[in-house]
Amino acid sequence: MCRPTAAAYLQKLITQHSTLTALISAALKRLQGFLPVLPQQAQPHTVLHIYSSVH
Repeated sequence: MCRPTAAAYLQKLITQHSTLTALISAALKRLQGFLPVLPQQAQPHTVLHIYSSVH
């Protein structure tokens, strides 16, 4: 296992996709305005939890 290499790769991947995840987060916040009541399995907080655990 090459943990430093994997960590560096993950950091690079996160950096490349940070803008995309920010756009997704903004889109979810906007969707909440249109769809205040969502199915339990489609709650935006699940995606936001994944987003916050990545950063």
